Amino acid sequence: MSIIPSSLPPPGAKPKAREWREMLQTAPNVSAVNAVMRDYVLTLQFVQTLLPRECRDELAGELDVHAAAVTLLHAELHFQGPEEGRALLHEAAHMFASAAVRITQLHPHPAS
Repeated sequence: MSIIPSSLPPPGAKPKAREWREMLQTAPNVSAVNAVMRDYVLTLQFVQTLLPRECRDELAGELDVHAAAVTLLHAELHFQGPEEGRALLHEAAHMFASAAVRITQLHPHPAS
């Protein structure tokens, strides 16, 4: 089930990074964050070949937002490919980092 609000571009039109971040920041729970990120990964399906293999592997199958954030950020630090791939990797790495931060914000902090 997609949670992309109707105010965003229709399916097939890729929302901008700002719109994805807004969806993450307004996600009311971890399930909603995960749903946003699954939708985000779907927008990458035709350009994933620009990403390093370890990133493509991490985005395939069951999605672990924190693991994907670490993998993508690590790959960004060592990326040696074309500028188009670097830009995609940068965007995806920071999107997953934002999602990981949002998940952390949604978890209650234990009392001291």
